[in-house]
Amino acid sequence: MVFHLLSERKIDSLLLKSLKTKLKKPIISVILPVYCAEDHVAEAIESVVNQTIGIEKIQLLLIDDGSTDSSPEICKHYAQLYPDSIFYYRKENGGVSSAMNLGLSLAKGKYIARLDSDDTWDPKAFAEVVSFFDKHYSEIDCLSVKINIFGDLHYNHPLNFKYTKNRIIDLKKEPYCIQTTTNNAIYKAKALKGLSYNEKIHYMEDVYFNTQFLRTRLKYGVISTTRYNFRKVVDKETLSNKIQFNRKWYFENPYEVLFPLINESKEIFGKTDRYTQSVIAYFLRWRIPPIGINETLNKDEIEKYTGIIHQLLQEIDDDVISSIKGTLFLHRNFLYRLKYQRDLFEIAELDQKGRYRLNGNVIFNACGSSLARIDKVEIVNSKAVVSGASSLLQAGDRCSLHAEDMAGNTIPMEVVANPEANIYGFNGEVILKAAAFRIVFPEAYISAFRMYTKLKDQPGKYYCTVSFGPKVRGTFSQESGVELENTGVKCITTFGN
Repeated sequence: MVFHLLSERKIDSLLLKSLKTKLKKPIISVILPVYCAEDHVAEAIESVVNQTIGIEKIQLLLIDDGSTDSSPEICKHYAQLYPDSIFYYRKENGGVSSAMNLGLSLAKGKYIARLDSDDTWDPKAFAEVVSFFDKHYSEIDCLSVKINIFGDLHYNHPLNFKYTKNRIIDLKKEPYCIQTTTNNAIYKAKALKGLSYNEKIHYMEDVYFNTQFLRTRLKYGVISTTRYNFRKVVDKETLSNKIQFNRKWYFENPYEVLFPLINESKEIFGKTDRYTQSVIAYFLRWRIPPIGINETLNKDEIEKYTGIIHQLLQEIDDDVISSIKGTLFLHRNFLYRLKYQRDLFEIAELDQKGRYRLNGNVIFNACGSSLARIDKVEIVNSKAVVSGASSLLQAGDRCSLHAEDMAGNTIPMEVVANPEANIYGFNGEVILKAAAFRIVFPEAYISAFRMYTKLKDQPGKYYCTVSFGPKVRGTFSQESGVELENTGVKCITTFGN
């Protein structure tokens, strides 16, 4: 068994050399930083022990970053059970980056993986990783696997779109297929020589590391058939939930990570490269909601922070902002407004299909599905009443919503603002002005209806792609629309045409 207590001193080069010579040559080295993780660290370790590739082919490095709970005893127990594969090292508390750097200095495997102390790897993950690398070793220096969110929350990670199949991603062609975290990534050890985590970075240290790693390589593999399991805990004391309540997130983090990535890119390429732009755009998207900001910053500080985001956006092309997968139009438009600090409709152009475009990117679609969503259908006093929501107020008074029967006769409808449903950005700006509509059908109404918009000072009608809320039931037909259950009323939609 190997225990090394390093809490009171640094590891010198002779000790490192001595430790390395005692370890056999594994296929994969797994670095597991540990800090007060007694609730979950055993489960994390077991996920490595139970790999189908065999624990004898793995070097698991348990890097204790000064834990004050029972984590050290748990780690030592596993090091005793598997003395040829699991190794425990204790160091002074210095953060996850210093723990990862120690692990990198000790790793002996052909490949290097990371595992956080409350996460797990699927049992077959390492076997699939080795198989993929065996087929594509000369083509890539790293690969990643699909992320599975588990624990208190369950949802699909926003970057899982890229795992359609096992493949190699060319970031020149798909710069939006970013790889941010190092948790679900595995690297060729020789590709990491001379590289280290920046121990001065408080948040997003893995984003900084990975962006530096990939923006010059521009290729990596993805495996869709296995997973890294990322535990999501609803606990205000966890780092992921405290981050928006920490002033460093607003004022230090952009200058520790985002601006340095921009400056380094300019030094390498003469401008901010598209991949770096995509990474920054992705993380600016997550800064849009006002979570924690009003409790953390005062009005003047929010204005200062808004200026920082505006400065970052000057380095990002409009089409990069629009290409980030999963970005809602309201978030995208909010970033555009912060970038240009103008009413977007004043600088956008209207095309013949009712779409306002900013430098080719659609900011408003008069036929869009968000303009007419039916949420409720009911019979009131023998009349059918249809009500729903709309986002047409995004266009101010430029757009109006209407309904008609199939002969083109207008059906009266009421459209009103619904401020209770407004969505706000971090700076207090309304980024979605919500509206509600209500249609009461004439007593003699028999057949179907459709909905359309009209644009101010523009002829013609723009028929909407009507969507339906989860509580609306009916019989669907792409040819004839939706027969709204128990009402005799049919809604005809354009279905994206």
